[in-house]
Amino acid sequence: MTIIIGKDYGVSMPEGDLLGHMGEHRLRKLRVIHPHFENAVYILKIMYSDSTIYEVEIKDGEISVDGSLLREKGCVKAQFYAFCQHEAADNEDSLVFESDIFSLRIGDQLDGDKKAIPTYESSKDMLEKLLTQFKRLSSEPSVSQTQIKRLFALTGKAEKTDGGFITD
Repeated sequence: MTIIIGKDYGVSMPEGDLLGHMGEHRLRKLRVIHPHFENAVYILKIMYSDSTIYEVEIKDGEISVDGSLLREKGCVKAQFYAFCQHEAADNEDSLVFESDIFSLRIGDQLDGDKKAIPTYESSKDMLEKLLTQFKRLSSEPSVSQTQIKRLFALTGKAEKTDGGFITD
């Protein structure tokens, strides 16, 4: 798929608006042709039906479409941004260009068993919850070794020692 961003802020997609299908992971490359600015970082923002916004950096005019971008079927809103980076640490990046808002389409999948790959943020949140629960459980003497093993079945075998729990 190719997205062309004009200097007049307009957007065209000569190959269609299909970003990919749910469950795909890095099967497609998205090519973005856009105006260039000195010392700029280029971002594509995608907004989903629940108003979650996902930002993807465009490097060398391309984006690898991973599973976290293809998290729901249907139409999503998108917008291209260019930010100029400043050398001084106290200066924030400044917006120098933003395109018109446009729509991209995420198609359904035939294999209904596949789930979308969770975003980085939701994966990080789940890991933090697990670690918090592990710390709480490991300090309780009434928690059995079997309960700890069940909790961390995906991360390895947990063993109870005098100093707490260890995993291998």
